[in-house]
Amino acid sequence: MERQFHQWLKSQVKYPASVKVGIGDDAAVLSVTGSQVLTTDAIADGTHFDLANCSLSDVGRKAVAVNLSDIAAMGAIPTAALVSFFFPQQFTFEQASELFLGCKQMADQFNTPIVGGDTNRWNGGLVISVTVLGRTLHRNKTGTDEISAIENFWRISGAKPGDRIVVSGSFGGSILGRHLRFEPRLSLATYLMENYSINGATDVSDSLSLDLALMAEASNEAGMSFSSNPPTRIGIDIIQDQIPVSPDAIQLSQTTNLAPHIHALIDGEDFELAFAISPDELSRMNADSRLKQDFVPLTDIGCFCPQPGFWLVSADGGRQEFEPRGYSH
Repeated sequence: MERQFHQWLKSQVKYPASVKVGIGDDAAVLSVTGSQVLTTDAIADGTHFDLANCSLSDVGRKAVAVNLSDIAAMGAIPTAALVSFFFPQQFTFEQASELFLGCKQMADQFNTPIVGGDTNRWNGGLVISVTVLGRTLHRNKTGTDEISAIENFWRISGAKPGDRIVVSGSFGGSILGRHLRFEPRLSLATYLMENYSINGATDVSDSLSLDLALMAEASNEAGMSFSSNPPTRIGIDIIQDQIPVSPDAIQLSQTTNLAPHIHALIDGEDFELAFAISPDELSRMNADSRLKQDFVPLTDIGCFCPQPGFWLVSADGGRQEFEPRGYSH
């Protein structure tokens, strides 16, 4: 089956001029500009999906999409992907084909040629490992049409005291199906990178609360590393009523003892973006009609505050400490 699958793979892909050598050789050869951005992730049956309750096409789609989401969180654009499969012993050519076509559909949607990878059989469940390569972008100088000559990319560790916490999309209840069929926010990330100064960014995979807490922790560590004076340690203030709660979270809350906003904070696998943005830059963004019309909604849900911890702020201004939690594996 593997030899037949390899031959079929080569017939399924067409490459842009930047790919000098693709599937079929010992390694791929790419022609690229800018700094390289690389990410890799693997998903496994029983941990990241349940093959008994989803299609192979959706599994392949997700395997590529989780990596594209990481590229978006860096403010980069994807250039190529490597896809490796560990097939169960009983896997057929037809199953392998459906799985690959799901990978290819997501890769093609974001102009990311699949240039190689590996196939294996083993005695365990299905595992797909994907590596996505990307490149950095440049940012327009504020208030001009001139393109900055300085390459730029985002880090998880860039949040500063007073930065607003801005998120894309909505959160919670992804287990009802969105964890397989989410859209990586690459077009939004590209637009923001080219037009705005973003202090820090991450994609929300484990949960909104866990990933924001990690953002604060990484920013605190970075501040201690680069400052000769002890910097102000930051925490997180989340305005409870401003959390964008998904319809899935509301539906899920009907069968649990958790409020919808709690599901939004802890469920995980939303694959939205979270940003640390200065108040002045956020004001510019709020006046951008194209940002409102052409992209998924952005919501200001709070700020990185000068008090360590994770705090939920109620409508009357009360603050209650919240323990971040979410998906762990």
